[in-house]
Amino acid sequence: MPGAWSGASVWEPTASILRGRGFEAQAVTLLGLETGQAHSSIAEVHLEDHVNQLATYIQRMGAPVVLVSHSYSSMVTAQVADRLGDQVAGLVHFGGFMPTDGRSLLYGWGDSESARNQER
Repeated sequence: MPGAWSGASVWEPTASILRGRGFEAQAVTLLGLETGQAHSSIAEVHLEDHVNQLATYIQRMGAPVVLVSHSYSSMVTAQVADRLGDQVAGLVHFGGFMPTDGRSLLYGWGDSESARNQER
């Protein structure tokens, strides 16, 4: 899964190599990150929407999966793994943010409140 502000195309070269080696690899674009989305529709998408999207996607596959994520999408994959249990055989995070109860991703982003406010 790509990080924030990126679509599946970022991972497609890697997925292609894995498929060439016999793995069933798929890159997924999270809601609101599709090309050409209006800013107003993007602003309506929340973390829970991404978690629900990925959980539904995995449940339709019907087999255990290993989720690979980067940056923000680690928040998504960790919650999906918690929700789906044995349907997620493993997690691989590259430079990922890990969820912490009661804290948003932005809590640990930046070294000051002004840096966090800028990111918001």
